[in-house]
Amino acid sequence: MVLLLETVNNGGITPVFLYFQREMFKNILFLVLALVFLLCLVYLLKDHTFDRSRLWNTRAYKKHLSSIIKKFLLGALMIILLVLVIDKELFLSLPRQRPGIWLMVMVIYPVVSVYPQEIIFRTFLFQRYQTIFKEETLIRMSGFSFGIAHLFYGNLIAPVLSALGGFLFAGTYQKTRSTFFAAFEHALWGDLIFTVGWGWYFYSSAIP
Repeated sequence: MVLLLETVNNGGITPVFLYFQREMFKNILFLVLALVFLLCLVYLLKDHTFDRSRLWNTRAYKKHLSSIIKKFLLGALMIILLVLVIDKELFLSLPRQRPGIWLMVMVIYPVVSVYPQEIIFRTFLFQRYQTIFKEETLIRMSGFSFGIAHLFYGNLIAPVLSALGGFLFAGTYQKTRSTFFAAFEHALWGDLIFTVGWGWYFYSSAIP
């Protein structure tokens, strides 16, 4: 089980295999995510050195949420400007054209996608390699592996944005020791991406 999980978190054979077989897996992507999430969660719960409070730790929430929201507001402005310059026709396309689906994504995406990804690419990775690598290295590993995993979508925007987000979320996890705060930050950015129009690049039906 550990070998399988390590290939996922280190950008190994699993993301590459999924990239070349994306036509086959695009309709069962959430099943793959769910399986890896469950394997990671089982590993963590069986590890007696793992502090389970990290899964839902909200200590010093005012301080951490304030920091997360400040960074988000600044970055959101940059993302909006980029979309308007690069993909103006996609701007707000989902809420304008399919408001019901957009609202569903805003509510469901953080639960069924974001939190499992944070368990896999942050909580599991930091716990598994904390005795081998320094935390700065773990942040880089988390960011790069998160970006490589998104090669699956067959475009450049998804892995680049995911890698940048991965570095950010890993830094938040390292600072807060909380999957909750990393997932909260991830959800903010993910919902923003889907709202402004770049969610198309993270949509399995758009995979070429």
